Amino acid sequence: MGAEFFWVAVLVVILLAGPFATLRAVSAYRLRVSESVKKRQKEMEAKEKAEENSPDKPRGFW
Repeated sequence: MGAEFFWVAVLVVILLAGPFATLRAVSAYRLRVSESVKKRQKEMEAKEKAEENSPDKPRGFW
């Protein structure tokens, strides 16, 4: 009886804690990915501005 109660308690704890751990992991992943995307966008904007002001960029039709 004592062992059964122990394993039932372990199962209940796992079933209660599992979804919260999953949500925490997903939110951490999304935060990391969004920071990565923002960083990449800033790099691309800086690169475009540098190319825009580059003296090597051809001007005019020809």
